Amino acid sequence: MTISKKMSAAPYNFAEAQRSDLIPKGLLFDQALFKDRLKRELESFRNDYFQNRENYLKVGGKEDKSLLDCLLENAILPTYSFPRNVVGFDIEKPYGRGELEQRPERSLDMAISEYAPGRDLVVNKKRYVSGGIYSHASKYAKRDEGTESFQPAKKYFASNDYFKELLLCSNPTCKWFGFESELQVSDCCPFCGEKELKRNQFLKPWGLAPKGGESDESGREQVEMSYAEPPFYSATPDEAMKDSGYAHAKFNARRDCSLVVINKGPGGDGFSVCRKCGAAVPGKDGEKALRNITPPYGRDDRNSRSRCFHEFENGLYIGDVFSTDMTIFELSLDPKEVSVYDSDNTWLSRARISLAEAMRLAAVDILDIDFNELCVGSRNRLGNSGAFVDVFLFDSLSSGAGYSSELASEHILKQLFNKTKDILTNCNCQDACFSCLKHFNNKLTHSKLDRFAGLDLLEYAICGTFKSSVTAGDVEEAFSQVREVLKFETGITTKLEGNELRVSGKGISRALRCLPDMAPKTRGESGDEFWKYQLTHDVPAVVEQILDK
Repeated sequence: MTISKKMSAAPYNFAEAQRSDLIPKGLLFDQALFKDRLKRELESFRNDYFQNRENYLKVGGKEDKSLLDCLLENAILPTYSFPRNVVGFDIEKPYGRGELEQRPERSLDMAISEYAPGRDLVVNKKRYVSGGIYSHASKYAKRDEGTESFQPAKKYFASNDYFKELLLCSNPTCKWFGFESELQVSDCCPFCGEKELKRNQFLKPWGLAPKGGESDESGREQVEMSYAEPPFYSATPDEAMKDSGYAHAKFNARRDCSLVVINKGPGGDGFSVCRKCGAAVPGKDGEKALRNITPPYGRDDRNSRSRCFHEFENGLYIGDVFSTDMTIFELSLDPKEVSVYDSDNTWLSRARISLAEAMRLAAVDILDIDFNELCVGSRNRLGNSGAFVDVFLFDSLSSGAGYSSELASEHILKQLFNKTKDILTNCNCQDACFSCLKHFNNKLTHSKLDRFAGLDLLEYAICGTFKSSVTAGDVEEAFSQVREVLKFETGITTKLEGNELRVSGKGISRALRCLPDMAPKTRGESGDEFWKYQLTHDVPAVVEQILDK
């Protein structure tokens, strides 16, 4: 493959006959926008080729990859069921010249979980602990003039495409994160208006490798688990949303949207990575941990024994940014009707995640496509402009396969909401199970899935209905466990009166009220009000609060 620095795309136009053959009937297609996007993608590909030429060589470093393979790997041409932005876990031979021995591969959004520093994996009956951001292809790159040692990570840390600053909102009810270019006002969260934004370094891995470049034969290496967070759409709405005809729901299809996937490391402490060799460990204080760690390769580019005087970048988040098409649903919330700003109420989080998962299952069924072709994300936007929940369904294919765009039509919308309601209603489980919402791909959110919370949010979005009180039967059921525990407290008596529980004795006299999970607290003494979910799922904390004078 030979690429010119002055490469340019020849002008082209679709004839009407070609348009009808290539573009499905009814699909909106902006030819000028398509040309502009393709041009930007090709220019980015060309620049990366000249900056990181070694990444475009076949294993062994003697031949170029074909242009077709490179365009597929960079997701410029559709890959459909094939992974996008593939990176490898590069294991080199412990002898000889350190040739590549094994290279299991994953798409980058999965690799930052499964191959993250601190995680372990078994390859060809050997156990390895991930301990480096490194690619075997770096051995075929030319050294910078005046550089005496092999420093494969140095140029990636100098590139804004791989190493940049990530901004995070400090408001715990918002949790926005993104990049400087997405801010409408400097140092101000675009969602909630929070003035204090945290700043953290973000690194896109170009490859991963085992700790010290070798297997863990002793089995004593400690494993630290970390996972990538769900894809996050950090941009603010920049296009008018369409009225859906429902009470609190609007929607729109969007093209070429950037989604961010990050792994914040165990406990949110990030990772420490050497700016020279790429050696990496979980945590923000890597200087002590990395002091005696060798680079993630046994031999350097000149077949010398590897060594490095580490320079650490601590507390890094690793991740990826990719573009795709999506349909976004904006659900507006009235804080007088729905619990939005109660930080101790988990209803909104449970409802949002559960509704999003149900909508994905419904959309896949309606479109009759493979489950993995469509993904879902969700977010809260709580700010001066109002309170919103956004659910976005997007194509798993980078640059979009067009599936999500089909959802942005009124006749599909009605089917989508009806099917979503069926999924949330037609099950006999307590919260969620594998017959309704749970599946392998959302295993990290199983504890947050609650079909009843999702149904409440859906009913509010499409009908405007909300619960302001609970039935007498629900009150009795909700307080039953609390009353059972309080029986063992000497001198404490309880009595159920209407929708309240009277607790007295030992200097305590309280009337406790049970609220629907979605309702906001109303009394000034908020300690006298408890949500139903709180009473049934967090009994010890409730009892402790009741007995606290």
